Amino acid sequence: SDKTYDFVRSLKSGIIPSFAVLIILLFSSTFSSLVLTTKYKEHYALAFLKDDYDAEMILTVFLIIAGIFSGLFVFRSFGNRQNVNVLLSLGLKRKTLLGNRCLALLSEMLFAVIAPCTMTLAINIQAYGVSVYMIEVYIFLIISSFSIIFVGFSIGTLSAILAGTKTEAAITSFALAVMPHGIILFVFSCI
Repeated sequence: SDKTYDFVRSLKSGIIPSFAVLIILLFSSTFSSLVLTTKYKEHYALAFLKDDYDAEMILTVFLIIAGIFSGLFVFRSFGNRQNVNVLLSLGLKRKTLLGNRCLALLSEMLFAVIAPCTMTLAINIQAYGVSVYMIEVYIFLIISSFSIIFVGFSIGTLSAILAGTKTEAAITSFALAVMPHGIILFVFSCI
C-alpha cells in the first residue's frame, strides 16, 4: 500500500543519521567500556562511558546535531511543493506523512541507542556481574541519549516544516538549538 511505501521510504531517508549515532555510541560507550574493563578492571565498579566531562559534552552536542540532521533529512521533501503534491495525490494525508516519518526515524534512533548500550551492558555484566545499579545506569543512558536525540529531532523537524528552503531550515535549527543556552548565559550575566 501507499502508506507502507511511504514508511519504508522514510526509513531509508533516516538511515544515514541513525547509522552515525550507532557508530559514535559504539565508539564512545561500547569500545571504551571494553578497554576499561580489560585494562583497568580493578579501578572501576562498572564502565559505561569514560570519566571525561569534555567527552560527554562532545557526545551530547553530537547527539543533538544528529537529531537535528535527522529531522532535516527526513522532512527535506516537505520543503519541496512538488514532492508534497505528488505524495498527497497518492491519497496520503499530511498526518500520515508526518506520522510515518516520525515513527520511522524515532524507531531507527531508538535502535541506534539501544544496540550499543546493550552491548556495553553485556560487557559490564561479564566483567563485574549484574547489579541493580548497573541496570539503572543502562536504562538512564538509553533514556538520556534518546531524549537528547529527540530534542534535536524536534528542532530539525520544526525547522524543516516551517522554513521555505534548506538554508533557512539549517539557520533556524542552529538558532533554536543555541537559543536556550544563550538566554541562560544572558540571564546569568545580568545577575
